[in-house]
Amino acid sequence: MQNEMHGDIQEILRTSLPRTTDNRIYRAIVLKPYLIPLVEIPDFEVFYRMFKRLVDGGLRKLEEIPKANIIAYLSVHYDVYRRGKVLHRDINPQNLMIKCEKSGTYSLFLIDFDFAIQSDQNGLNWIRTHRTMSTPFLAGELLTENAVPARYRHDLEAFFWTFWWISVTYRDGKQIKTKALEGWSRGKGMDIYYQKAGMISRRPDWKSVPTTRNMEGAKPILTLLAKLFRKVYRSLTNKDYISLSDIEGANSEEKTAYDDETAGGILTYESFRSCLV
Repeated sequence: MQNEMHGDIQEILRTSLPRTTDNRIYRAIVLKPYLIPLVEIPDFEVFYRMFKRLVDGGLRKLEEIPKANIIAYLSVHYDVYRRGKVLHRDINPQNLMIKCEKSGTYSLFLIDFDFAIQSDQNGLNWIRTHRTMSTPFLAGELLTENAVPARYRHDLEAFFWTFWWISVTYRDGKQIKTKALEGWSRGKGMDIYYQKAGMISRRPDWKSVPTTRNMEGAKPILTLLAKLFRKVYRSLTNKDYISLSDIEGANSEEKTAYDDETAGGILTYESFRSCLV
């Protein structure tokens, strides 16, 4: 072992213990963090660039990735879902991590796959427990009393709530005390659902939303995302009446089964990504 300390315990600890005390070998391993939370980046431009990359995933060709170690090579959400066929199911601020390289660049890591499941990507991902412990960031549908299959759009919605939460409760990389979003974590699931649904449906004036000083740049993005999820919540509420006529370019006389996987064709990776201007 490197940097071992040798000598009598009395000398090492600078104590007056009697010399009859037996010597002991003391070894310590000193560690330093390998990853840090994304929220600790105080610069909004850098933070937001990293956030978008976590949603996006890389453009690595699938054939370049050894199948046996696919998860080890896929560090961001879209890659994990589309190529690894895995739903993360626990998107929250503490699971979005970065590594600061010696070159000054950042490597991205999506961690904590304890709640992840293998996805068939056909909406048949039934699981015994449809909720995780990260209540403030759960998709609204997961807060209702009815168990629903896990879906990719639930993770997208969790990214939305995570982004909103960070924009309001973090200042210069540090979490602050605020009551602005306390309704997201208190009460029963349905109470939190109505709280979130109400915040979206009210068409908030984002100039008055109390984002922290360094997160002011989040307001136009939150505006676009709230508009998207307003449509999503309205679609899910009225899904029994959705027809092809609600989709641009569809024949108004044709009808089709409601696409639960995308909330009637509204919430997809492409529609979510288009809001990240």
